[in-house]
Amino acid sequence: LDKTEVPYIPEGYPLVLAMNALLDAIKSVSLIVNDAAAPTTSTSTDASPAHQTAQLNDPLEVKETLLKSSWTGVLAALALLLDTCGDDQTVSMVLDAHQTYIQLCGRMEMSLPRDAFITSLCKGTLPPRYAVSLLGERKGTANVGSVHQSHERGVAL
Repeated sequence: LDKTEVPYIPEGYPLVLAMNALLDAIKSVSLIVNDAAAPTTSTSTDASPAHQTAQLNDPLEVKETLLKSSWTGVLAALALLLDTCGDDQTVSMVLDAHQTYIQLCGRMEMSLPRDAFITSLCKGTLPPRYAVSLLGERKGTANVGSVHQSHERGVAL
């Protein structure tokens, strides 16, 4: 390879690189949130402002802020990967990442992000129109019998 020649980059390399960076970021967040080590307490009487600020940061609050600030971007990226990836190994890694974030959000008692990840997981893994077929609704038609029965019982739809 000459210095003036441009190196060959495989076609899917940027996607693989981005996916690995995303999965590593998820692993890092998981390690931070799951950190079971108790915070070390300092016995020194350092009165510097930086030291006081470090003592005020609650580790639980930091973990919650980390999850709150990252879940929407991670969810969007994982949903896109789940919809577009084709091989089993990639699907398995994306499903594991979904599972990791669901567990993290559950551990931190964050129901909105947890439910969003579960919904995304269901949408990405169930066949198209699966929920519609379960409810018995068809596109462009209403289930007239159930509407009529609900109206007779006085239930507003």
